[in-house]
Amino acid sequence: MKDDQISPPRRGRRVPQTTDSRHALGIAPNLLRRNFHAEEPDRIWLADISYVPTDEGWLSLAAVKDMATMEIVGWSMSERLKGSLAVDAMRMALQNRRPTSGLICHSDR
Repeated sequence: MKDDQISPPRRGRRVPQTTDSRHALGIAPNLLRRNFHAEEPDRIWLADISYVPTDEGWLSLAAVKDMATMEIVGWSMSERLKGSLAVDAMRMALQNRRPTSGLICHSDR
């Protein structure tokens, strides 16, 4: 192959598709209205999913952050983006912190 200058096609790094908004699902109300300040722990949690590039491909990371302490209180990682990723992160947060009533969990959807 080298003598004939033949080489396999090179693939670029695949960037994951992050959002599919083509659905009829409703949007939850924004209870925070961009006020991300919390006076005490376990009152406001932020949840999000991010993508982490590695040498072996992309990993999906779901995290839950307490806005008063700025700590990650729950997280989950997976090679695939699936619904259980966010559920596992929230489950970890609830098991670790056991919040009382009045908790607001804010995410982009």
